[in-house]
Amino acid sequence: MPCQSTRWFSTRWGKVAFAATVTLIALTAAGPQALADCTALQQRARDLQQAGDTGGMKAVYEQALLDSSCGNDYRTQLGRAVVRGVERAVVQGVPAGKPLASFEGELADSQRFAASWRVHAWLGDIARERKDYAKAAASYQEALTVIEDEVATPKAPDPVVIEQIFKQAEESRLLADRFVAPPTTRSGAPSGLASVNLRGFKPTKVAVPIEFVYDSTEFTPKGRAAADDLADTLRAQSPAAITLVGHTDSRGARDYNMTLSLNRANAVAAHLRRTGYAGTIQTIGLGPTEPMVLDDPTRYAAEQIYQINRRVELRR
Repeated sequence: MPCQSTRWFSTRWGKVAFAATVTLIALTAAGPQALADCTALQQRARDLQQAGDTGGMKAVYEQALLDSSCGNDYRTQLGRAVVRGVERAVVQGVPAGKPLASFEGELADSQRFAASWRVHAWLGDIARERKDYAKAAASYQEALTVIEDEVATPKAPDPVVIEQIFKQAEESRLLADRFVAPPTTRSGAPSGLASVNLRGFKPTKVAVPIEFVYDSTEFTPKGRAAADDLADTLRAQSPAAITLVGHTDSRGARDYNMTLSLNRANAVAAHLRRTGYAGTIQTIGLGPTEPMVLDDPTRYAAEQIYQINRRVELRR
C-alpha cells in the first residue's frame, strides 16, 4: 500500500491554503521484461525512498535512463517518486519556517523527472513574491495545464485550489511587462488561462491583458500581442458567441471612462472580426464600476491596482 502524508499550509503571501497530498509511490517491478540490472536498481530505489533520500533516487533515475532493461513505465513511475520526494520536503519545510524560495532550485530541477502542478504553482508563488510577474504568469499557467492533463494528474485538486491558481495567473499576467501566451495541451489545444474546462472548474470569464495607449483605443505592443492571441484562441475553440467587457481604473470622470471602456471593447471586437472570428460579439463598457476582485489587494501598490483594473474581459 502507498504511504500517504498530507499537509495543509498557506504560501507566505496568500490566504488560501494549498492542499499538498504527497503520495510516496510504492515502486514495483517494471514487468516480466525487467532484467537483473533493473531489478537491482528497483530495490535500490525502494531503499532510498524508504530512507527519504531524494537525491539518491535522482541518481537511480539517471541510471535507469541508461539501462535498457528498465522499461519506460518504470522510469515514469520512478520520476514521479522523485518529484513526490521534492514535494514532501516543501510541505514539511515551509510550515517549519523554511522560506518557499529556498526550494526554488530543487523545484525547478524536479521538472525534468515528472510534471507536477504543485511544483509549477510554487514556482509561480516564488516569482510573484519577487515581482517577476511574467515568470509567475507562465508558471501558474503551466500548473493549470498539468492539472488539465489527466495522465500527468490522475486525481485533480479541489476546484477551489484550481480557481485560486487561475486567479493568481490572471493577476500576474495583467501586471507582466510583456504578454505571456497560454500554453497548449498535448493535443495542441489552448490551455492555461485560455482553457474552458479545468477538471471541475469552468472559468466563465477571464481578464485579457489587452493594453492601450493612454486615452485611446490604439493597442500597445503588449496589447497587440494579447489581442492576436485571443483571436487565435477563439478561432481554435470556435465559440458561437462571446462578450467583451471593457474596464478602466477609477481615475478621471466616470462618464468619460464609461465611453472609453466601451470604445476599447469595440476596438477589440473589430480586431477579432478582421482576424477571422465569425461568432457573435457583444460589447459592454463598465468603466470603473467593476474593479477586479483581487486575491490579496495589500500585496500591490496603488499603480499596480490601476493597471490590473484597466483590462478587457472575455466572457463566454
